[in-house]
Amino acid sequence: MARPVDSIADTGRHVEGLLLERGLDDVLLLGICIDIIESAVTNHWLDLKHTREFAHKVVERNCAKLVCSMFVGPVVVKGAENLPAQEPGSPAPVYLANHTSQIDSAAVYFIDRPWRWIMKSSIMYMPGVGQITYLADHIWIDRKGKGKNKESTIGARNLFVKSDESIQEGTPMFFFPQGTRRMAKRLPFKDGAFKVATNNDSLLVPISIRIPLTAWNSLYPFGKGDTVVLTVHKPIESKGKDIETLKKETAEVMFSILPDHSKKKD
Repeated sequence: MARPVDSIADTGRHVEGLLLERGLDDVLLLGICIDIIESAVTNHWLDLKHTREFAHKVVERNCAKLVCSMFVGPVVVKGAENLPAQEPGSPAPVYLANHTSQIDSAAVYFIDRPWRWIMKSSIMYMPGVGQITYLADHIWIDRKGKGKNKESTIGARNLFVKSDESIQEGTPMFFFPQGTRRMAKRLPFKDGAFKVATNNDSLLVPISIRIPLTAWNSLYPFGKGDTVVLTVHKPIESKGKDIETLKKETAEVMFSILPDHSKKKD
């Protein structure tokens, strides 16, 4: 998480640092315009916490749901009773989900909980999406810049520092521990999400996402769409466990109810 900004001076230094580091003049200008409009409508001037909540809980969440409803099909959440509270306190939990499709990133918003993502810095250049996710204060990473400028606020090394800060302030982190999406193969989990959890003794909340194979070639919304199902499992304690144990335990739970498309049918 980027350090909270509590004054106009801090805001200036925060913006100046990003401009010097990435030269995102146009991106930030549009983001500031969006912030001003939102502030004028809600009367929350220079309240960056409110801006983040508005961008994430209202704009992001509803846009993601709208995309699913218009182009994918119905989304059902099972096991909602296993979700932590809206304000979980510190340390906040770590959400984990399997990653098989681009649809995953939109479907998970149906759990109606706040979190921060780890996002590629290049997304900041995407019109609309970049500005909203910047205002939502997600954690940015420059994958191509590994090893260059280790103190960079978007350096790979700092993602753990920022994730730990987010967890400790009470905002959960959301990870796709496989790192990338693949429908036909179950990719192994990477260590990052589990390192964040063990660093903070956070609960791990596994979520199984079942995307119908027809999602990309159905006639929806002109015909009936198959249902995307999110299953929230009981939280897993991370305290006192090593990363490999947690990876195995999470994988067993997460994939226990999902079809294995990597297996060839006879």
